Amino acid sequence: MCLFLLNVYFSLRSESEVKHIMAHVYHKGNLVCFYKHDNEKHIPFFVAKNHNMISSLSDIPPSEEVVGYSDIDARVALNKKLVEYMRSCFIGSLANDFHDWEEEPKGNVRGTVGYFVSNDVDDKHEYLSHLDIIRYSGANLSEEMLGDCNIAKWVKLPKGTKVKESQNGITFDNPHCSIVIEFIVNINHEWDLKYHPDGTTHTICSVSPPCERSITYFATIVYTTKFKKELSGNPKKIIYKAWSDKLFGFINDSFSLS
Repeated sequence: MCLFLLNVYFSLRSESEVKHIMAHVYHKGNLVCFYKHDNEKHIPFFVAKNHNMISSLSDIPPSEEVVGYSDIDARVALNKKLVEYMRSCFIGSLANDFHDWEEEPKGNVRGTVGYFVSNDVDDKHEYLSHLDIIRYSGANLSEEMLGDCNIAKWVKLPKGTKVKESQNGITFDNPHCSIVIEFIVNINHEWDLKYHPDGTTHTICSVSPPCERSITYFATIVYTTKFKKELSGNPKKIIYKAWSDKLFGFINDSFSLS
């Protein structure tokens, strides 16, 4: 029996899926924000409302100072701050637009819709307060910033889900699956990037002083879902797969270039 069980266990396979989202981060002066090439796609409300505060809390320097970053330590520090900025934008948008994993993100809802938010909790899900989601994720945000955008006082996740900060992003881990979201920023930025109608880019030769020029950072959001082999074949897998797909769609709609 022991040999049979061991054979079954080692025959199980974990399943992983990796997806990539391309993002452009615009930086001019003290302004840092995500750029959307498709004018019909909007920056998340939380990011648009709080972008100055988020970049300030992440201690991102004005763009005119970045041009002088030839020192490797300064460039590494800037990269870390930009990752922190992207992490904070995601957590703030999650708390505002996708705070209930069983519902649709607000961006997916069409037409005029009224929302009823109850702050009652139960033992069937994981409810993380705004303070906890900030602390566990490592986001540079305040509890007040999240409260100002959504009267829900928590983020509702599948039962047993733990939120953990990682070096380049965030991990959502529960007994069924693990979702890792990494923010990768290319510190070799472009000056005064412009876009053709088809979405391709070009730059303009400019003699303007650095304070009048804009910087674009190319970023990649790496989204990895791994289903635990111990629960291979579990009928609940379809529920967690749907949640993972919905979370990916939310991030893609909110932060991708298009």
